[in-house]
Amino acid sequence: MRELARPKVLPFKEQTPIFQDPEDSSAHFEMKACFINLLPHFHGHADEDPIKHVFQFEQLCEGFKPAKMTLDEFKVRAFGYSLKSNANTWHYQLPRGSVDTWEKLHQAFVDEYLSVRRINILRQEIACVKQRSDETLFQYFERFKGMESGCPYHDFSLHQLVTFLHNGLTFHDAATVDSACGGSILNIAPQRVMKIIKDLAERSRHARQSSSIRGVHESMLSTI
Repeated sequence: MRELARPKVLPFKEQTPIFQDPEDSSAHFEMKACFINLLPHFHGHADEDPIKHVFQFEQLCEGFKPAKMTLDEFKVRAFGYSLKSNANTWHYQLPRGSVDTWEKLHQAFVDEYLSVRRINILRQEIACVKQRSDETLFQYFERFKGMESGCPYHDFSLHQLVTFLHNGLTFHDAATVDSACGGSILNIAPQRVMKIIKDLAERSRHARQSSSIRGVHESMLSTI
């Protein structure tokens, strides 16, 4: 049952073992202090977000990867430096050779710190999302995309995501989206609906920015 319930880490491009021949120059390198100082930290506390930690860690690694080492090799070597307290102890106690690829280490970290209960809570938040009355379409769309990326193991189809996003819209914005879709989002493919909502969201952002600029200009003119 646990095998079925646990979140699956998305596959990565390379499956290169981290421990290579000792003669390989990539096996010997010094972890730069400037890199270590920039790393995000994860302690293993209940209120910490393991998905966000991995995301920030991977972003940083992309800019510091040594030339003679694959990105996934570098992640395996560097990940322990980002862990503190209980999380560092967990990493230290992993069986030797059990996490010789980034996929294995990533999966082990997710299994340990991203519970099924937390995933279900995040899934519920995505499914029941609602646009706030003071929230523009752009702000709502960005918040929704953030919720989706914050739970990459949600297992929702694109059709479901589009439905959740549309159902949470205010009456005015829902009517605008429906009109742009020819009367209903059911008339076109979910990929097209998502693009239409994204385009409308961008327009709402630019319209608000233009309105703010006009307001500043009018305020300046009124003081002359």
